[in-house]
Amino acid sequence: AELDDFLHTLLTQNPELPFWEPYFSAAARTGTTGRMLELARRATANAQLAGQMRGEIRARLYQALLAADQVDEGVKELRALLAAPVETPAPA
Repeated sequence: AELDDFLHTLLTQNPELPFWEPYFSAAARTGTTGRMLELARRATANAQLAGQMRGEIRARLYQALLAADQVDEGVKELRALLAAPVETPAPA
């Protein structure tokens, strides 16, 4: 529970950090998927968040929705993810 709380606070303050995967796992183990899903949805709706990071969070979000038996929402998120344009990094 402490790891889940720590990661939730950390990602609430800075969603750009690369700790989404361990947070999703910790939330699933501690039964706090509700607040995790809410935070992930807010992060993916944040236009200031880098497109690549939003895509990475969305990729985990649909899986978490499916795991939480929110099948309709998970399928909706997956469809949106597949319909989104692929972002390619600019050449160096």
